[in-house]
Amino acid sequence: MKHILFALGFLFMAECGAAELCRVKVEEGLASGQSYTAKLDSLLDMEEKCGGDHYYDLVKARLLATNKRFDEALAVVSAKPDFGIYEEHFVILQARVYAARGSTREAMRVLKGFLRNHSQSAAVQLVLGKLLSSEQRFDEALEHFIASAKIEPMAEAYQAAAVAFYALGNCDQAVSSVDQAAALDEKTFHDLGSMLVMSRCYAMQGKFVVATNALKMLLHNNPAAEENSDFQEALSDLRKRIHKAKESGDAATDAHLVTLKGI
Repeated sequence: MKHILFALGFLFMAECGAAELCRVKVEEGLASGQSYTAKLDSLLDMEEKCGGDHYYDLVKARLLATNKRFDEALAVVSAKPDFGIYEEHFVILQARVYAARGSTREAMRVLKGFLRNHSQSAAVQLVLGKLLSSEQRFDEALEHFIASAKIEPMAEAYQAAAVAFYALGNCDQAVSSVDQAAALDEKTFHDLGSMLVMSRCYAMQGKFVVATNALKMLLHNNPAAEENSDFQEALSDLRKRIHKAKESGDAATDAHLVTLKGI
């Protein structure tokens, strides 16, 4: 009996050691400055030693998906009898691959199936909310964003909630969500959706100084936003509102404090 237990213990340690070695090799490849295609090629060279390892398979499937080899990515996921400690990650990946292929309904089915037994997964709640939001099902999306934030307060959940609240015409909750996101992560000021929501909501209230500053702050932190069509639309709308308020002499706004040349 002692010999059997010793042998089993030795086998367990050997498996753990092999898994750790694979993880180290995988992370070294991910940290390289190679293209995603080159990273995938390097990873596949480790297939003989690491194939079947949960972490290796997860990264392989992710890189296949990144390289738009969606069928192969799904095949990796489907071939696994279990996902070990990475089940949540595999489920999210599978859903994202389905969505990238245009099968949003199938992606939602996968996520909802997981949530039936793992309702406390903040990450899956968030991903499902984003898919619902992409389908303009904002009421349903908000349920999942709020659930995600309650489980694990994350700026990303509040940012997504802000956009959904705005889409439903609830600017008070939208702005509050942006504030909560910013309190958790200052990178919210880089986020296109959050800052456009902030600007548009304040513009509708005639608070043009804040609305203008929101766009300026976004450009300061994220210069590429200027090329985005949603940004250009928000800027055009803000200018029209300011111009209209100036022409009408609307004293309920602070249009007199803003110059159109400044935006």
